[in-house]
Amino acid sequence: MDKVNILLVDDQPAKLLSYEVILDELGENLIKANSPHEALGILLKTDIAVVLIDVVMPQIDGFQLAAMIREHPRFQKLAMIFVSGVQIADTDHLRGYEIGAVDYVTVPVVPEVLRAKVRVFIDLYRKTRQLEALNAELEQRVAERTAEVAEKNRQLEEKQARIDEDLRTARVLQASILPTDFSAYRDTDIAAAMRPALEMSGDFYDVFPLDGGRLGLVVADVSGKGVASAFFMAVTRTMLRNAAQGGLAPADCIVRVNEALCRENPVEMFVTAIYGELEQATGTMRLVNAGHCEPIVVRAGGAAELVRRAGNPPLGVLSGRKFAESAVTLGAGDTLFLYTDGVTEAADRDGEMFRVARLLEAVRPLAGRPAKELMLSVIAGVESFSAGALQADDITCLAVRRNRV
Repeated sequence: MDKVNILLVDDQPAKLLSYEVILDELGENLIKANSPHEALGILLKTDIAVVLIDVVMPQIDGFQLAAMIREHPRFQKLAMIFVSGVQIADTDHLRGYEIGAVDYVTVPVVPEVLRAKVRVFIDLYRKTRQLEALNAELEQRVAERTAEVAEKNRQLEEKQARIDEDLRTARVLQASILPTDFSAYRDTDIAAAMRPALEMSGDFYDVFPLDGGRLGLVVADVSGKGVASAFFMAVTRTMLRNAAQGGLAPADCIVRVNEALCRENPVEMFVTAIYGELEQATGTMRLVNAGHCEPIVVRAGGAAELVRRAGNPPLGVLSGRKFAESAVTLGAGDTLFLYTDGVTEAADRDGEMFRVARLLEAVRPLAGRPAKELMLSVIAGVESFSAGALQADDITCLAVRRNRV
C-alpha cells in the first residue's frame, strides 16, 4: 500500500518534532511546514491526505490558513485538524468547523488520541481515492462502451440507409411493372391504384390485351407484406400473364399458375386472386375468383351487386385442384370494381372495419361515373374512415367501365 502524505504546520520546531514522533508509528510520509506560507507552497506541489494545523501562529493564524486552503478548488475536501495549546471558546470551535476543520486536538497532546484521529482520516482518504479510481475506471469503461455502441449504431444506420435506399429503388421498380396508361383501350375506361402499407407491396393488379379484342384483368393479394410478398407477387404476375397470353381459358390459366406455385413455393406463401377476360365488343366477362374478395358490378342505373365466389381456394395451397369460372356481362356505363382486402378490412381508431356493406354504399352514388373518379372516391372514403389509424394492409383497386354497347 502506498504511503500518504501528512502535512504538519506549526511555527515552533519543537512542536513539529513532537508531532512527528507521535505520528511516525503510522508509517506514512510526514511533511513539516514552519509557516502558513510554506504550508501553502507544499499543498500546491504535493498531494496531502491530512493537515495538522496549530491554531496560534504569528501573522497568519490557523483559522486564516484553513480559510485560505478551503478557497482553493483542489482542497475542498481536504481533512484539516486544528491543534490548540490554549483554551478556546465554543465560538472559536464553531468558527473552525465552519471554515472546514474536521476535528480538534488540545495540548497536551495524547499520542494515542492524535494517532487515532489522524488514522481515521487517512483511512477515509485512501477509501476516497479507491472510490475515485473505481469511478474513473467505470467512467472509462462506460466511455469505451458508449464509443462501441455509437460505432455500432453508426454502422447500423449506414446499413439501414442502404436498405432504405434499396427498398425505395425496389418500390419504384415494383410500381414500374404495373400498367398506368390505359388510353389505348378506347372502348373501356380503366383506372387502377396500389397503396402499399410498407415500402413494398404484396398486392398487384394487371391489365393486358389478348387476342380478339379481349382484355386480361387481374387483382391479387399475396399473403404477408414486405419484400418477400413483393417478390412472390412479381413471380405470380409473370406466371399469370404468360399463361393468359398463351391462349388458355381463365380457369386453365389459374390451374397452371396454381400448380407452379404449389410446386415451387419453399416459403409456403399463397395468393388470393381474380383473373378475368373481358370481351370489349360484347361486355361479356369470364372470371375466376381464387379465394379473393368478391368483385362488385356497379350498374349504370345505380345498382351495385357482388359477383359471388364459386368456392375456389387461393393459389399455392392445393395441388391438383380444378377452378370454376363465373360469368358477368357489363352493359354500357356499367363498372366492374376489383379490390383487395386492404379496402374492406381497413380499420378506424376503434378497430371497426370498413367492410363490404360500406363499400357497396360508397360505390352506388358513383354509378356511371368515370372509372378513375369511382376508384379515387373509394380510396378517399377508406382513408377518411381510417384517419388516425395505422394502415395495416396494402390497398389495391381496379375499376373497369364499359363505354359502349
